[in-house]
Amino acid sequence: MADGVRQAGADPIVLPLADGGEGTLWALHRARGGSWLAVETVNPWGRRITAALLHWPRDSTVVVELAQAAGWATAHRRQRAPLTASTYGVGLLLRAALDTGAARVMVALGGSLTTDAGSGLMSALGVRFLDARGQVLPPGGAALADLESIDWSGLDRRLGSVQLVALTDVDNPLTGVDGAARTFARQKGASADDVEILELALCRFQEVAGGAHVASGSGTGAAGGSGAALKLLGATVTPGSRSIMELIDFVGQLTLAQALITGEGRFDHQSLHGKAPAVALAAAQAAAKPSCLIVGKRSFELHEEDAATFVLDLAPPQMALPEVRRQIQGLFRQRAEQATRWLLASAG
Repeated sequence: MADGVRQAGADPIVLPLADGGEGTLWALHRARGGSWLAVETVNPWGRRITAALLHWPRDSTVVVELAQAAGWATAHRRQRAPLTASTYGVGLLLRAALDTGAARVMVALGGSLTTDAGSGLMSALGVRFLDARGQVLPPGGAALADLESIDWSGLDRRLGSVQLVALTDVDNPLTGVDGAARTFARQKGASADDVEILELALCRFQEVAGGAHVASGSGTGAAGGSGAALKLLGATVTPGSRSIMELIDFVGQLTLAQALITGEGRFDHQSLHGKAPAVALAAAQAAAKPSCLIVGKRSFELHEEDAATFVLDLAPPQMALPEVRRQIQGLFRQRAEQATRWLLASAG
């Protein structure tokens, strides 16, 4: 995209932006630097993997990316088990972050393969989820349907002395028609029946853990309900896109630019619930900067209130996906050049 901007005769400001999903650590490291910490953890099905934390010693802050332990890259391409996938590995990352002695731990929530309401990550931090017989539930969201009580006695006490911040990539609630199961579980491999099983299980978790308090506020449904878990652990739940924009001075950089070009692989109604491209477009609109969104696929048309001046499809509709992948760099270059010429004309 930057090459395309240059080909149109402009000088690009390249600023990677994330919303809490995959790539958040990379974007923050590129903008602010920091130290990488390698941590042994497990993927959603218990297989041992190595993940990374981002440490800012001067700020006494560690950033945890949930997708490092519970995201798409942690599993085989065809591996899906939506009823049993667990965030336990994310809890191990949180324990490693606490081991650094950091005063603040930020948890980027997004890109998960899980729908367990964050019960796995809470288990790794000492919380026990029990059935009617007092037995610990097996991992995964479906098991929460049998939840009878929660034992907090073993909770890691260090959480009480650290500022915990949850950066959510969506503003969805835990349950309901816009909740974690009914909105996102299908894309994680759940069937229609699985979705209803998970919805009932999340409702049971919500009831036992504190009722409406658990699901109140936006973002509790992020990362399969992990937003709700972090809220229960005392975290401040905040939109990831806006928080990360502040950390990398996105608005300050935008004031130096004539226009904005951003993009997303699939732009749909979910994108308007806190995803980075939509937030970036809104920032451009607020700054009276013309903007362009380049999309791989879109399921609805953007309108003026959605903040995009131009919308460009990355590839012609007749081009097959394998061919798009082969030409991906050239396509981005072409679309960015085209967008730049339009935007400069609009800004001028």
